[in-house]
Amino acid sequence: FLTLVPDIGFSLCACFAYSKLIVSMSDSKLFPSILSRRLQRSNMPIYAALVGQVLSILFTVVVYLFTSLIDFWPILVVAFAFITYCIQLLGYISMQIKLTSFEREFRSPFGVYGAIYAFVVFFTGFVACCVAYWYTIPVVLVYLGIVSAYYQLWARDRQTFSAEEKMVMLPAHVEIRDANGKM
Repeated sequence: FLTLVPDIGFSLCACFAYSKLIVSMSDSKLFPSILSRRLQRSNMPIYAALVGQVLSILFTVVVYLFTSLIDFWPILVVAFAFITYCIQLLGYISMQIKLTSFEREFRSPFGVYGAIYAFVVFFTGFVACCVAYWYTIPVVLVYLGIVSAYYQLWARDRQTFSAEEKMVMLPAHVEIRDANGKM
């Protein structure tokens, strides 16, 4: 009973986070545009929240019905978290190296070396997941294959950048072009 309040709070925060992510991907045309529609009165992304809730309940039911999934589901979540953070760190490192004069909202106190160290730590964590739990590798490869196929076959030709993304990316592209000597 004591965990009810934190559980409700966490679920509301998670709903807010994945709704924003779904709306952002829908605005970029990576997902169907209906998912970015909002309620007029509250500006809530209703379809994104509903799809996220349905998927969340579906995953819960699947894990409940197939109790053997309970044993390896948490390690897969950790493995995907390691992969996600490694990809973010690679993006940070490449932007720091290629765009030295680009103004950023966030500056790491340890710079590129700290990001490289963090990458090594998180990549080692991912490798440890793969070594300790053999099923991590095929699941990750199948998931990446499905996501890559989806992007290549459907989303790549439809993808656009939102106004916020254009504001951030334009100076980056200009600086890269200038650095390469193209005028």
